[in-house]
Amino acid sequence: QNHLETLTEAIGELPNLKKLNLASNQLLSIPPELCCVTGIVSLNLDNNPLRSPPREVVDSGFGVTMEYLSRFYQSIQTNSLHLVSMGLKAFPVEAQIYTTLQHVDVGDNLIETLPKSIGNHPSLVSLCLPNNMLRSVHKDIQHLVHLAKLHLPFNKLESLPETVSNLRNLEILNLVENEFVTLDSHICQITSLTDLRISHNRLESVSPDVMLLVNLSRCSLDSNLLESLPEEFGAMTSLRHLSLATNDLTALPETFAALTLLTLLDVSDNAIAMLPTGIGMCKDLADLLYEGNPLDKMPLELLSNPRAVMDYLGRLFVAGPPPGFVPAAGVWIGKTKCLNLDDLALQAIPPYIYGLGYLEELSARHNQLADLPPEVSLLRCLKKLNLESNLLKKLPLELCLCPLEELQLDFNAIEEPPDDVRQHGCFVVLRYLKAQYMAKRVGVLDIRECFLTKLPYEIRRLMQPGLHTVDFSDNLMQTLPSLRELCYVQELRVNNNKLVELPDSVRLLTSVTSLHLSHNQLSSLPITLIHLTPLLTLNLDNNHFTAVPPVVCRLSALTDLSVAHNMIPVLDAELGLLKQLRRLTASSNGLQAIADEICDAAELQHLDLSNNNLESLPGYTCQPGHMERLSNLRSLDITGNMIS
Repeated sequence: QNHLETLTEAIGELPNLKKLNLASNQLLSIPPELCCVTGIVSLNLDNNPLRSPPREVVDSGFGVTMEYLSRFYQSIQTNSLHLVSMGLKAFPVEAQIYTTLQHVDVGDNLIETLPKSIGNHPSLVSLCLPNNMLRSVHKDIQHLVHLAKLHLPFNKLESLPETVSNLRNLEILNLVENEFVTLDSHICQITSLTDLRISHNRLESVSPDVMLLVNLSRCSLDSNLLESLPEEFGAMTSLRHLSLATNDLTALPETFAALTLLTLLDVSDNAIAMLPTGIGMCKDLADLLYEGNPLDKMPLELLSNPRAVMDYLGRLFVAGPPPGFVPAAGVWIGKTKCLNLDDLALQAIPPYIYGLGYLEELSARHNQLADLPPEVSLLRCLKKLNLESNLLKKLPLELCLCPLEELQLDFNAIEEPPDDVRQHGCFVVLRYLKAQYMAKRVGVLDIRECFLTKLPYEIRRLMQPGLHTVDFSDNLMQTLPSLRELCYVQELRVNNNKLVELPDSVRLLTSVTSLHLSHNQLSSLPITLIHLTPLLTLNLDNNHFTAVPPVVCRLSALTDLSVAHNMIPVLDAELGLLKQLRRLTASSNGLQAIADEICDAAELQHLDLSNNNLESLPGYTCQPGHMERLSNLRSLDITGNMIS
């Protein structure tokens, strides 16, 4: 109960002091040298306006007070102040007084603000305030020009003052478990940073100025609310350790290709569907963690093997940009536009690939592909496709939309297209597929020049009511199967095959109005042809007929009949029964005679008898003037005969 305002440091030189009662004075501080009195067992500091030790320390009892003084005393000797877990409610006044301090650690206290006086320590190298109640940092922190480490995790900070950008020697910044919403530009301007940790905050965005952190080697942004990252992220080319786990990221920038020094990348527990292909160029990346993402644009069979994922991504990167990516000019110059997916144990080509419309070459040899989907048609620049050594059974019709020049399918189990089509190469395969593709859309099946020896099952399945025209010309078929499937066809062409006969089931072609069978080896027609009552056009050119088949003369609706280039010596009288016939072509047969009754076909308009052995016209010898009955005749060709 005096008026003491100070206490001399010499108090520490009283080795026998046991009890010290300084209650009810005006003391502002207790000299730290008191801790040198090792025998002291009682200290009363009640009713003093103390600032050092602060009241919350003194109220915690004798032991805590002496521990505080002891740590303070040690800091004077070492220039390092460690006041961890002392219950402090404010930044210690001692740290404000001793300007030579290089290290301050006041973690695990209750400090709410870093005051203006923090700027009084230009020599400070390390400042640690973890696990406090820190809500603000004074702008004068900018004066800590030698500060290399700022450790502020487990606080309540929402931002740092803009002046932190002036901390040109700061290398380590730890803001874990705070309340930051954005990684601000002024933090990104601390270009000296090598280690930035701001995980377990509420980050929703990262400033594009992150590109300025060119020296950053470790960055932890996990457990935030990030949905995207700026493309400028790829400018941090010194990064070796990057953690983005437990955010809401749906994609990563393709500029990750520039992060070639990465050794660890953790993107676990996000919403990423496709990893950036550039990751495949990070050759030192030993730890790639991506569990807890949908990755539905990645091949499922690769996901259990990060090295395989890296390999796959690298192949994509070499080929070119991802779908829909619009890079800066020149970024993708020199890409091959060739994608190699060989030997990846793929069970299907990933749908992602079909978005790479620029691809010119695609190889997927030695996989386990069982199917090629219609989406392959999206590869509108594809010139070479190699699918050797897979499990394919059929090709999609849409493949015909690709401008293929080379197609390799060896060592598969392909049934469709059939072997006699495939063995004739890429263009025949595409022609075969296109025929079916167009048939489903325009009702015309044009399957010429496909080297077919028989009608494949898949072709027969196309025979639906909407199909009105079928052209099997220029193939190698010797016979036609049951024609039940063709009952809806109106025009049927089977020219230039090797047909030796028609099946009796020809009667089922009940809708056919035009039938073309030229350039085959036919010598007869089945009587069942009589059921083709709507037939208007019949072409039998270049076959082995020695007479017009009798059944033809009973097709009463016939208007156009051609039997040129056969071996028919006589046109029989029964042709006169074709009352609707308007065109008859019988050139190059070796004809020697024509029955007068042909003149009964009064509707005949065009008659071609050229290149035969005729000496007279019908009716010229037996019934002079009989041809005058052909009053509708407009053209008559008798060149190449012996008619005088």
